[in-house]
Amino acid sequence: MDRRVMLVVVLALPLPRAGSAQAAVEALFPASAVVAVQRLGMQEAELARVGMEDLLPGDFLIAPDTAHLELRCPAGSETTYRLRGPFRLVIDVPREARCHINLLNGDANVLAAEPTEQTVGGVTLGSRGTQYAIVVRRDSAGPTSRVIVFDGRVQMATSSGPVVVGPGTGLTHEMRTGRNTVSRTTSDQLQRWAGLYASFDMNAARANGAPIDQYDRSYERLQRLHYDVLSNPGDTTARVNLAKTQLGYRVSDQATFNLRRAGVTSDAQLRRWQIDPRSVPLIRRSVGGDGTIPH
Repeated sequence: MDRRVMLVVVLALPLPRAGSAQAAVEALFPASAVVAVQRLGMQEAELARVGMEDLLPGDFLIAPDTAHLELRCPAGSETTYRLRGPFRLVIDVPREARCHINLLNGDANVLAAEPTEQTVGGVTLGSRGTQYAIVVRRDSAGPTSRVIVFDGRVQMATSSGPVVVGPGTGLTHEMRTGRNTVSRTTSDQLQRWAGLYASFDMNAARANGAPIDQYDRSYERLQRLHYDVLSNPGDTTARVNLAKTQLGYRVSDQATFNLRRAGVTSDAQLRRWQIDPRSVPLIRRSVGGDGTIPH
């Protein structure tokens, strides 16, 4: 019996133009981090770097250590994949969405402002406007895939029927047995992923020249704010507080994501929360003149 599992979210959205770029490297740290890129059809690998030529279907990325890598997928979009090494992945051929990541081993966190599509150890999943983590581990019994949903919902269609994974819930799938295990997200898991978000925010703050008095204190503050959002994604105050702090650290793209998720997008709403509309120019990309988000 085929043990492959598919996670599907129906999306009434246009497919990409043929030949469009798939993924772009947005961040890579620390400075000693090494991520190898083996492009399809090339004999030699190259080292990943910010600003390198966009990745296309068939390109492999391998990190043997604790490198932190952020991919924007598709390139130019507002959806990001944040990976912490060691990991192995390949850019796959997109089907329902504009970009497809195949995570063969490792951890990734997805901030999905647009349609996403991933294969995770034989599990294929998709979403929009969702925040979730994906983990793949392999042993002698085969791969085990885990999906942890922080915000939004994902429907998993298995041989035994559909399973809906909602906020605050994780689902683990064992390829060898086909067994699914559903569990509530733990405080330790939330703390771990909040720390990953804080690390990427601090890296972006440094890259953007934001003033940072004490790194440890700033990191802990961001981790706490991210924890509040991950543990209660519907809390508008928690998201806005995180977004305001991110703006202070010049992490405007992630601040914009959180303001949109909180529904705080119009000039009047921003001012109500004591946010200068001029400080979030990115919010104009997908927001109409009346401050609403198109569907």
